[in-house]
Amino acid sequence: MIEVIPAIDIIDARCVRLTKGDYGQKKVYDSSPVDMAMAYADCGVKRIHLVDLDGAKLSKPMNLKTLEEVASKADIEIEWGGGINCAESLESIFNAGATQAIVGSVAAMYPADFSNWLQTYGGEKIILGADVRDGVVAIKGWQKQTSLRLNEQIGWFLEVGLKHVVCTDISRDG
Repeated sequence: MIEVIPAIDIIDARCVRLTKGDYGQKKVYDSSPVDMAMAYADCGVKRIHLVDLDGAKLSKPMNLKTLEEVASKADIEIEWGGGINCAESLESIFNAGATQAIVGSVAAMYPADFSNWLQTYGGEKIILGADVRDGVVAIKGWQKQTSLRLNEQIGWFLEVGLKHVVCTDISRDG
C-alpha cells in the first residue's frame, strides 16, 4: 500500500517552498499551515509532514505554536521535523502534538543519541530524516554537507529499530 503524506514547509508560521533547499529562494503561500492541514484532513489524508525550516536552520524548534494549533484543530497525525537537536526539543514537539519526530542532524552528528531515541520511543515514532545532495547527507536545514552516504547512515540504525526514513533529494524540486 502507498500512503500519500503531504508536506507543509514552515518559515515564520507561514507555508513556504524553497528552491533546491535555498533559503534565499523561497515562495511564501497565502494559506496558513493550520488551514492547509485542515484542508488535507477534510480530504481524508491521515498524516501530514510538517517541516519547521526555521528550526532546522537554528537547531531548535521555532514554530511550536503552529504545531500546537495544527494538532488542536486538524484531526490528523503529524510528522514533525526541524530543530530536534536534544531530548528536550524532542519532548517539546511531542508535547505540542506531534505523533512522529523526523530527526536528521542528530542522527548524522550524534548517532548514539539517535539510536537511544529509537530504542526509547520506537521506530514508529522516530523517523530518520536523511536529506541528500549528490548521495551525501546534508544537515542543519540543508546548510551543511557531511561526508556520510545515505546507505551507510540507514545501515547504522536498522539494527536498533529504524523502520521509517524520509529522504529528500535536495538538488531536485517537486
